[in-house]
Amino acid sequence: MPVAADFYLLRVPHFSVTQLYALNKKIEQEDIYGIKRLLKNETFLNAIYLSSRYFYDVALLWLENENIRYDPEDKILISLYKYYSRICTRSTPYGLFAGFCTGSVSYKESKIIFSDKSFDPIFRIDMLFLKKIKKQLLQNQTDGIVYYPNNSIYKIGGDIRYIEWDKDYNYEITEIENNIVLDSIFQISRNGMTKFDIVSDIEHKYSYLNKEEILEYLDSLIDSKILVDSLPPFLTSLEDPLLELNHSLKRNGINTDILKPIVEFQKQNISDLSSAEFKEMTDYCSRIIGEDDGQFYQVDLKVKLESNNVNRLIVEHLSKVAIELKSVSVNHSQERLLEFYQKYSNKFETKEIPLSRALDPQIGVGYGLQTSGNVEETPLTDEIYFTYNNNDEKETIPPIIKIIIDRYIDCFNARSSKIINLSENDIREASSGKSEVSLQNDYYLFGDLLANSLEELDNLNFKFFAKTSIPSPFPNNILSRFAYHDEELMKKLKSNMQINDSLIHAEVIHHPNDRVGNILLRPNFYDFEIPYVTQTKGDKIKIDISDILIRVDRGKIILRSKSLNKEIKPHLTSAYNYSQNQLAAIRFLGDLQYHSKFNGFNWDWSIFRNKSYLPRVEYKNIILSEARWKIDESKGRLFSDFKDYINTNEFPRYCNYKEGDNVLLLDLENEICLRTLYSKAKEADIFIYESFVDNLFITKGKEKFTAEFIFPLYTQNVNEHIGVSIIANREAELPKRDFYIGSEWTYFKIYCSHIFGDTVLKNVIAPFLNDYKERVKKIDWFYIRYDDPEPHIRFRIHEPFNQEILNMLNTRLEPLLAEGIVFSFQMDRYSREIERYGKKNIQYSERLFHFDSEATLKFISLLDAEGYNESVRWKIGIVSLDILLDDFEISIRDRIILFENSYKSFLPEFVDISNKDYVKSYKKSIDKQHRKYKELLDSLMRKKDYQELEIFATPYTERSQYVSQVVNTIRNNEESIESLLNLLQSYIHMSLNRIFFTKARMQELIIYYFMFQTYNSMVNRNDEK
Repeated sequence: MPVAADFYLLRVPHFSVTQLYALNKKIEQEDIYGIKRLLKNETFLNAIYLSSRYFYDVALLWLENENIRYDPEDKILISLYKYYSRICTRSTPYGLFAGFCTGSVSYKESKIIFSDKSFDPIFRIDMLFLKKIKKQLLQNQTDGIVYYPNNSIYKIGGDIRYIEWDKDYNYEITEIENNIVLDSIFQISRNGMTKFDIVSDIEHKYSYLNKEEILEYLDSLIDSKILVDSLPPFLTSLEDPLLELNHSLKRNGINTDILKPIVEFQKQNISDLSSAEFKEMTDYCSRIIGEDDGQFYQVDLKVKLESNNVNRLIVEHLSKVAIELKSVSVNHSQERLLEFYQKYSNKFETKEIPLSRALDPQIGVGYGLQTSGNVEETPLTDEIYFTYNNNDEKETIPPIIKIIIDRYIDCFNARSSKIINLSENDIREASSGKSEVSLQNDYYLFGDLLANSLEELDNLNFKFFAKTSIPSPFPNNILSRFAYHDEELMKKLKSNMQINDSLIHAEVIHHPNDRVGNILLRPNFYDFEIPYVTQTKGDKIKIDISDILIRVDRGKIILRSKSLNKEIKPHLTSAYNYSQNQLAAIRFLGDLQYHSKFNGFNWDWSIFRNKSYLPRVEYKNIILSEARWKIDESKGRLFSDFKDYINTNEFPRYCNYKEGDNVLLLDLENEICLRTLYSKAKEADIFIYESFVDNLFITKGKEKFTAEFIFPLYTQNVNEHIGVSIIANREAELPKRDFYIGSEWTYFKIYCSHIFGDTVLKNVIAPFLNDYKERVKKIDWFYIRYDDPEPHIRFRIHEPFNQEILNMLNTRLEPLLAEGIVFSFQMDRYSREIERYGKKNIQYSERLFHFDSEATLKFISLLDAEGYNESVRWKIGIVSLDILLDDFEISIRDRIILFENSYKSFLPEFVDISNKDYVKSYKKSIDKQHRKYKELLDSLMRKKDYQELEIFATPYTERSQYVSQVVNTIRNNEESIESLLNLLQSYIHMSLNRIFFTKARMQELIIYYFMFQTYNSMVNRNDEK
């Protein structure tokens, strides 16, 4: 269970909310001189200058114009008001508008006291400008630059594909034909090489090429981004980007004299610089790159506090309340991964392939919207906006919303302002069954602490308005940006990381566009890195995307380094919203870090989300959702009518208006705020949200500050990785995987409806095998049932294809084809699932499948016996599994683990575990079934009494005689009981698949539950023999 760290991060605006009230007062008095006096604050104007130089110039002219009169419709005044509101109320760090600092969490009293000089700006060069300078300097000085192959390159047949981009960082997959020269260039530049050295090598190797041709070809490769330099800036380097670029260029023999004035300027204290000095340097920067870029600087604001401690009891209390909410959470964040898993599984089964190939939308399965059918060019539709609606999809009402309908519907009266206070009983009743979810990762709580004073806070008389999921996973993701500027914070984050497994933990590094890089600079907390369409410093072990292999198995998505032969766990340790990235690989790797993780509780109003009023919702100290009011569209309505509408509906005086991540505090008694809201309402219906500016406890003199708090919660000494076995040896050492028609395995697919699967087995496969064995004496074979999506029997024979096999099968199939019982019959490639069954055990697994198929075919042939009913199948399924586990000498306690894991992995496929009512109904029904058959299960599994089923059980008791040698070999080949249980999970699944002709997985789920409960009862009765 996560525990509170001994530190936290505080984020505060540069000005106090009290200063905004002062401006509102001047606006109320229509005092233009008082308004201008406040807006002429030099810190405020510098903040605007660093945000928008264009608006700064406009604002300065307006402020200095003595003829300006108060006009609430003045667009410049309205824009200045929004900027001022931002610097007074929004805590999100940005330029000089808001800053951050690290505080302590201890059992001492809470104390947050500003120092005399509370804000310390950190100045550096903007990343986009830095790239433009670099491009300018390299125009005619590339001879000493070291080039590498683009790290997104992968080969498809005789072509190569890679990610190319234009100046605006629009990405696309580009394909070019490979050739021996290009291949040689890739080989010799793999570890970096200058153009001169590449030309010399190629000229020596291919004497028929002259130097000019090679150089021209190289330049084309560089222009096409096939070869790229490895120069700064680097996202995970802790050096100053400008200085690092300067040093790197000098080392490569490039003249950097034009950087000297910028380097010297950057050394100065930004607080001592005037706007005129900034303008002078800006003009210089514009001349260097030949354009007025608009933004040349990036500023981050560190807050200096005399005291900064939050009482640990507060965080512990919050953590406890947050954990209570996990049972009502619904995880919606895995949809893309689930879709990918299904597509990959259908196309490649458990086969391991290169990740680049898997994510390629045309030869793999793609990812998200980048799939086959979506990425091809269709010019006719390019500029048309389409909306896809699935009218058949009905929204499921979360249990917590049902409880609100039943108990709190009276709170939906806007005039009453009642708060929905959820109780522990409400949470229990709405539980989705996730109370047993183990929080094996690190988490954080992010939001506003609200109290009337620090004393009230320490007395636990506070509210916490959560701004992300409760709790949110991976605190380093949101804190890494600030650790770049705070060495103490970086050490804290590093020391609290717990890596207790043998996986490769690798930082995914990608620079989506240059200006975004301003907030992506961060430390790399891991020993490995995965750069993609980006270069890195090289101080970590690099894993190229071409080295990563992928496979899926039993609900897991597994990445492996081919060169290091270890499983990879990717991390994207930044707050960057990668889900909007154009590159499938970045979205995939970003999503994968959350795969199978508890992602916290998010409030969802569900069917109420469009209501005109939503009340505040609280659970204990946590505000889950603030109150919200709908303002109807005001198109055609006069401002005076809009003002009356606001007054009539009694909206709160102070409220928040939101546009994406931007939040604007509004005073509805302030005409400028009203006109701002009016301009939005003329376009569409809008929403305003409850504000909490009356509950602030951070003060400086008489001034009050808003603030955001980030409290990390760390899980100590947890090994979250339950292994899905990694292949023990390199790809080259694997046994043969694919068997095409004519090789030693022959593979048939016989399509029929589910109910006729047994008919095919009895009337086609069984007689075919009897006839064929007369000719070859001994033959290995096995079958499984499958849907892709049509149901069919997959029949595999360890014999090369020949005409005799085909003729014998055709003879048996013709009557069924004529009657329409079989509607298709085809041959295919047999691709072994080596990753699933292991290099050492794949051939022995096939032998086991043979004996199991023989036994099940005999069983199915007996089902025409008198007195047969369908319930015999599941009973024999249990007998078969119990005997198989006896053959493998699996202890009762290990069987409990095996069937508990199998049951839990299958359950979400058939039961919506986020809905407590569904879980409750399901549990009641399956327990009723279990009680009904409890004595029978005890008889079959504990007493081994098959008397009533003896004729049907015989094929499986006989199977034990044949498999003993195979079983012993498989056991000896597995390195641990955990890996053996993983393997047995697959054997059990395949064995039941052969028995059941329909709803196999649903029946598996029930059998797993029955066997888990029965073995468990043996342990409870101390009967583990």
